[in-house]
Amino acid sequence: MNVPLVSVVMPVYNASAFVEEAVQSILNQTFSNWELIVIDDGSTDSSPQIIEKHLADKRIKYIRKEKNEGIVSALNLGISLTRGKYVARMDADDISLPHRLEKQVEWMEKKPQTVVCGANYFTLTENKKEIIRVSHKGNFLKTQLFFSTPFCHPLVMINKSLAGHDLHYKEEFSHAEDYELWTRLAFKGEFHILEDALFVYRNHPLQVSHEKKRTQLRLNNEIRKKFFVECFGFSDERLLEGLNLAGNNVCIMRKEELMKIKSGIEFLLERQTPEFLNSKDAKECLLKFWADSCGNHKLGFLPVYYYWKLKHANFFNGFIYWLKCSVKSILRGLFLRKKTFIP
Repeated sequence: MNVPLVSVVMPVYNASAFVEEAVQSILNQTFSNWELIVIDDGSTDSSPQIIEKHLADKRIKYIRKEKNEGIVSALNLGISLTRGKYVARMDADDISLPHRLEKQVEWMEKKPQTVVCGANYFTLTENKKEIIRVSHKGNFLKTQLFFSTPFCHPLVMINKSLAGHDLHYKEEFSHAEDYELWTRLAFKGEFHILEDALFVYRNHPLQVSHEKKRTQLRLNNEIRKKFFVECFGFSDERLLEGLNLAGNNVCIMRKEELMKIKSGIEFLLERQTPEFLNSKDAKECLLKFWADSCGNHKLGFLPVYYYWKLKHANFFNGFIYWLKCSVKSILRGLFLRKKTFIP
């Protein structure tokens, strides 16, 4: 039997409403040298019967677990069965567009130092489809790990040999297992996101990310701390609190919160190591999170003033941001009648 170049790992649990479309989207790929490993995590609906209809295609392997043990267990089992040079993720409720695998393999073969390759994608909520575009620059993506996950998890392709023994998910980070994995793989090779939109990510009420949001936020804070310690060798609760506020995208209610974010971002701006921080792309990422934090507030015009107080803040970008923020503040004042604070 020929060894596939790409192993697609797809966990399934009670996904009868979507799994047919998900499997068909892999069958429709323009790149054909793949295997699809489907791990059914104890489904009690008609998902098994839907998947079994496709087993005439010998590229599809189907493993059905009797007991539901969660996505981390299913993913690790799937990864242990892969034979390909590259491991691609797929979820049972999403859609890979026809050129997805072809484009990702093309990049991975051209840039063998890439450990994780993602892409832009569409989100689908009921009948509304919206494209999500993110930075494709590797050092930007690694710097983003101090705040949030840079990848759409079911869209990634991973170089198995570069990832090595780190290509597994940790049970203790279930519901944020992908974010934790990226913080380990950041030291194994380069990150990249393709500019093409190659995927449809479906938003619906049954998703784990909606049901377990509080747990996810707590785990995200733990992951940031772990990554911070791995990068710098120590922990600082004030700096981490600022990164958590920025990364969790909370509405800033007090000046003290904004100052904590400022301290965390300025600390990162002044670092020369790890190597990815000493780059223009890293600086761009940090200034983006600072601008986003300044815009996500209920403090009137105060954050407009503090935007320029950050070291290295770009004047032109600051002016554009000031215009946007001014409009937001005026509208907030008109509709919410919030008190405007003066610095």
